[in-house]
Amino acid sequence: MTELSLPQLTKLLVSPSRISTFQTCAMKHNYVYNLELLPVGKERKFFFDKGNYFHELAHVLYNNYKAGVEPGSDFARAQILARIKNDVSRLEIPRDSHLIPVYAVISRAMVRYITEQSPKIDAGIMVMEVEHELEHEISETLALFGYCDLIYRDSQGRLRLRDHKTGDRAWTKADARHSYQLLFYAVILWMLTGEVAVAEISYINTKDQKSPITYDKAFTFSTVAYTERELEIAYKTICKQIAKMLESEPIPYYASHCGYCAYETPCMLERKGIDSSNVISHSFVHVTRDSKRKHPSFSESTSHDSNDTSTN
Repeated sequence: MTELSLPQLTKLLVSPSRISTFQTCAMKHNYVYNLELLPVGKERKFFFDKGNYFHELAHVLYNNYKAGVEPGSDFARAQILARIKNDVSRLEIPRDSHLIPVYAVISRAMVRYITEQSPKIDAGIMVMEVEHELEHEISETLALFGYCDLIYRDSQGRLRLRDHKTGDRAWTKADARHSYQLLFYAVILWMLTGEVAVAEISYINTKDQKSPITYDKAFTFSTVAYTERELEIAYKTICKQIAKMLESEPIPYYASHCGYCAYETPCMLERKGIDSSNVISHSFVHVTRDSKRKHPSFSESTSHDSNDTSTN
C-alpha cells in the first residue's frame, strides 16, 4: 500500500513586534520576518545587553517568589547576589573585562529593586507564570504569540500581567496606556482565560549613574485597566492588521526613520533598481526567528564553556 505524503501545516506565530514592524515599514517587515535577515554583528550586541541580564535575574527572582520566597526579603536579595557572584566568577579576565560594567550596573539596580521596589509592588502576590509563552490560535495556521514577563494574582485575587522595562528613559503612565505590547498580551490572556487582566509596566533605570539617584528616578510603575469590550474590539483590530500584513506587498515607506534603519542599504539599492544580493550576502545573516527567545540568556552567551548548560 502506497503511503500518502501530506503537506505539513506550519503555524505562523504573530507577535506584537511583528505587527509593529509592518506598521513602521512593509519593506523592513519583509527583510526581518519573511527573509529572516539579521545584520552581521548584531548577534553579539543582542546578547551583551544590560536589559537582557536584568530580565534573566528577574526570571530567577520571580521563580524564587513562586517557590515561596518572601518578596523583598534579605533571603531574596542574598539569592540574587549569589547568582551574580557565580556569573562574575565565570568571566575570563582580561578577555571579558568589557562585561564588568554590565554586571556592576545591573547588580546595583537589582539590589535596589529587591529592597526598595519589590516590597511595594509584589506584596501578597501569587506568581503563576514567569516569562510565560502566550499563544492563542486564530486558525490551524495562525496564532497570536508572545512572551509575558510575569503573570500573577495580587493580594485581592485579581489577575495581572507585567512587562519589565529597562533603560535610560522612564516609562510613564501614558506610555503604558498606549503600549501595543501590553494590549496584545492582555487580549491573548483574555482569549485564553476569559478574565480581563490588569496590565502593568515596571520600569527600572539601568543607566550607569555616577552618583546614586532618587527612588522616583530609579523606578516607575504604571497600570492599565482594560474592559472586556475594549479587548474584544482590540482582538478584531489585531486580526484585521494581520490580514493586511499577510496580503500586502513589501513596499518601502519613505520617511526620516529610513536613515536609522539597519536595512537601509539593500532597500535603497532595490529602490534604484540595483541588485542587492551581494550586499545582503556580505552584510546580513539568515537567522530562523522561531529559534530566538524573547530575552536571550546573557550568562549563556558570555560563557566560554560550550558544555555549560546551566540556566539558574
